[in-house]
Amino acid sequence: MDHAIDQSSAVRDDADAGRRSALRDAFVVPPAPGSGQLKSLLAAVSKGDRGAFSTLYHITSPRLYALCLRTTGRADLAEEALQEGFVRIWRNAREFDMSKGEALAWITVVVRNRARTLAEKARRLTATSAPDEDMDSIPDRGHVDGLAHVIALQNSEQVRACLGRLDQDKQRALQMVYFDGLTHQELAHRLEVPLGTAKSWVRRGLAQMGQCLGGEASQEPHAMLAAEHELGALPLGLTPAFQRRRDTDAKFCVAADWWQDQFAAMLVLLPPQNPPARVWDRIEQDLSIEGRSPAKFRHKLFGLLGMVVFLSLLAIYLRPF
Repeated sequence: MDHAIDQSSAVRDDADAGRRSALRDAFVVPPAPGSGQLKSLLAAVSKGDRGAFSTLYHITSPRLYALCLRTTGRADLAEEALQEGFVRIWRNAREFDMSKGEALAWITVVVRNRARTLAEKARRLTATSAPDEDMDSIPDRGHVDGLAHVIALQNSEQVRACLGRLDQDKQRALQMVYFDGLTHQELAHRLEVPLGTAKSWVRRGLAQMGQCLGGEASQEPHAMLAAEHELGALPLGLTPAFQRRRDTDAKFCVAADWWQDQFAAMLVLLPPQNPPARVWDRIEQDLSIEGRSPAKFRHKLFGLLGMVVFLSLLAIYLRPF
């Protein structure tokens, strides 16, 4: 059942990406400085460049692996999320519109969504919550800074500064929701505060962040809904309705994309951590199997048969009477 749900979710995500790209055509989103490297790599990946894909993985994976570790709380799930996320990036790179939005934000959303899905499944199975841990308690193996210069050239310093202006409760609430994938109720339980207090910290923190970052109309209802959705704090009952509205209303779409970019810059708060080499080995294995899949073989076979039929008909047509 879970496998069927995952397949359905992947198909829906692909369709949503197409609709959102069409909506964004009416808006001009200025590219962030320093984003060219990742966009160039993603453009090459969309054309099937394995070398560019390897470079993209090794630049971004230490921070994304740290994010997966924080979100899932388990090394095995973090590895699985990173692996499956990058396989999806390879398959769907052509869906990213290089002229709008940030490559880092798109990549982060793909991997983080997979990590959140796996973490939620694990919580349902174990019915236990992960222990509380501070941002600085995540082990930093290797200090891999391949992505640091890319993020630093974007708006990460501004995001860090705006986050630093929040009081400690709001900072902690936003970080725990984003990195740990907590719901409002789980956040309240973890921090041992009433549910209303936890919700207030998240919403007021987002409102202050939006004002500080200079987001247009950041206090309007659609912008606040977009912020909660991209943070991961929007209640499950409201998420499908928001996603439908995002797919049909350009202002919701643009607000969601803007917040995606801001939250992606928060990766600098996580110390980079090298994923095990076996993760990349499994990704390469997945791509090799995919390249030899029966579906692709049938596609090539049908193409060859079609050419044979065409040439046969052409020979008959040109045959002298």
